[in-house]
Amino acid sequence: MPISPLCAVRSDPQIPTSATRTSTSPGPGAGTSIESASWRYGPRQTRACMFPVYAISHVFSNTHPLPVITRRSCRMVLSRPRRPIRNRWSCSKRGVSVGTTTFATNIGVHMTELAHRPLAAGTGTTSPGEVLDAVAALHELVDSYGAQNDIEGRIAEPVVQALYDSGAIGVITPRELGGSEMTPRQAMDVYRTLSYADPSTGWVTMALAMSTGLAGAFFEPDPAHELFATPRLGIAGQGTRAGRAEPVEGGYLVSGQWSFASGIKHATHLHTAAADTKTGETRFFIVPVAQVDFVDNWDVLGLRATGSIDYTLDNTFVRTEFSYPSLSTSPNTGGWLYRVGIGNFASINHGAWALGVGRRLLDELATSVQKKSGRAGSWGDNASFHEQYANAELRLRSAQALLYDVWEEIESVLAGGERMSVRLETLNRAALCNATEALDEIAGFVYRSAGSEALRPGVIQRLYRDVHGGTQHISSSPIILQSAGRQLAGLAEGQKWVHFQLI
Repeated sequence: MPISPLCAVRSDPQIPTSATRTSTSPGPGAGTSIESASWRYGPRQTRACMFPVYAISHVFSNTHPLPVITRRSCRMVLSRPRRPIRNRWSCSKRGVSVGTTTFATNIGVHMTELAHRPLAAGTGTTSPGEVLDAVAALHELVDSYGAQNDIEGRIAEPVVQALYDSGAIGVITPRELGGSEMTPRQAMDVYRTLSYADPSTGWVTMALAMSTGLAGAFFEPDPAHELFATPRLGIAGQGTRAGRAEPVEGGYLVSGQWSFASGIKHATHLHTAAADTKTGETRFFIVPVAQVDFVDNWDVLGLRATGSIDYTLDNTFVRTEFSYPSLSTSPNTGGWLYRVGIGNFASINHGAWALGVGRRLLDELATSVQKKSGRAGSWGDNASFHEQYANAELRLRSAQALLYDVWEEIESVLAGGERMSVRLETLNRAALCNATEALDEIAGFVYRSAGSEALRPGVIQRLYRDVHGGTQHISSSPIILQSAGRQLAGLAEGQKWVHFQLI
């Protein structure tokens, strides 16, 4: 398939030149589903990790040659049309608690109805190529709901259903359980494509896909099949801070308070970390959302639609077989993908997200400049702007080349039956930091260059806010790059990565 002149090269299959809306669901404002009505909220009040330009020749492929970017050719690039790449609430039978007041609602009924919708894995769209094509065709639908999602603090139901139907939620799920079990670079292609269309949708997809897939891989086969019998199964939560898990007969009593449950408003189950009070081992626990108390406090600058709210558990019983060690790398179901380790999945998720959003920002700026070309003081004939745009383009492409190059090596190592070295894990984390910082730089350039258009409500403003939500993630924090530098300089002898720490 032909590739957009402004999009960064991705692994096969390539990005189409157009996206076709296949869903018959109404667009924003045309109707309200039961799910979106249940969770509708009103509008809310509204670092430098520098790598050299890396392996640019790696990006300019023979299959899809791209122009050498100079001041002159930058004008040619800018003249081309943009094309898409591919208050507290408690979920229980009693209803929703907001603040100190409890409202009798049909939340229990709502969650039950959600669970009875068909599981995407049963549609037959499970091969990586089919999923990539189906996801690419969602651009128009996903993009059309971006502004509405931002206002309502959740992803619109037609989009959520399309994500399940396309197989996007199953990209990390083992094939035996109905998923496509993609390679890391294939999964990154999916996340980039969706993040380009809407950053929050891309973020929610990667969160649901990872937690759902890893449970399928690391559960024993019988409980895995029991879990995956759940219609439209989706698992969301977080595991960066452990709660308390007291061993009892048959399982654990799990307690704690956690933040950042991205995608939980579209999930059937919660994924959360807690430490065994006897052994100290941290495990991930999978809990039905009906047993969880949620705190709707996601009042933030960007990524509003991810609904990354807080939640609590208080001595909630979880069967032993519905948990697994957080450092698991030996799957019970599935292949070498699951030997990556959960800490290394961060760059698959957040690196791809950064690349997709960065691409969209540059494409939106190009469109804006084209519209204003010929006006007095516009950037269209400004050589300095052309140079800055070219540098931003190269910064994004070099970040992608590095990240994909590292993952190509990781895939080769794991597929060959070997273990990932500490140095390769370090390069992986450093490449993520690089992609995140590239996005941060590009967002600043686009915001400044777009003038008052970026200041007012619109796509560029929303993207800019979303960027500054995503760059705050722990996986790209300064301590990660500092630790990576220590290891790369040979100053961390005998140390290894445990989640986001080099110890």
